[in-house]
Amino acid sequence: MLSELAKNRIHSNQTKALISKALTGENNPFYNKNHSVESKLRMIEANSAYPVYIYNSFRELQIIFPSVSTLAKLINSNHSTIVNYIKNNSLFRGEWYFSNLPFNLSDLPVISNWNSIESNNLILEIKNSSQIKKAIFVYNTSKEFIGKFDGVTLVAKEFNINHDIVKKYALLNKPYKGYIFSYERLKD
Repeated sequence: MLSELAKNRIHSNQTKALISKALTGENNPFYNKNHSVESKLRMIEANSAYPVYIYNSFRELQIIFPSVSTLAKLINSNHSTIVNYIKNNSLFRGEWYFSNLPFNLSDLPVISNWNSIESNNLILEIKNSSQIKKAIFVYNTSKEFIGKFDGVTLVAKEFNINHDIVKKYALLNKPYKGYIFSYERLKD
């Protein structure tokens, strides 16, 4: 009966301030307490809308993160950027694909725990690649891999080709003067 009466109760701003004041500092039941690492992990996983599968440029599953928000915080990015890369299925910082579904149902991640030392190393590698907007993969006409470059400008300098031409042929995936420029790794 008391809970039914309390459902429709509206507190005044003065009452709300008094309640808030009464539960601050040492009167707060959580005062001087911390969540354990395990409980923090459980909270993150429980609040996840959908997992994020991270693949390398060879399309090998590296790790599965519990949510876009978790990944965004760890790699110093934002939620909408990661969602755009998931929707466009394009390489993030020149090396990683993000997906909310596995590319193959039989894929097993190289790193099984997103809160491990290996995962931290991968996160550091992604963070250290923040200067790369769009990497360019260069092949010869026989589709033999020549190299990966951090951007169009570096390819233009290395091969002495105008960067607009590099961009154009990277979009077309057609050969130009014995080279194939691509924004993704070519399949064998």
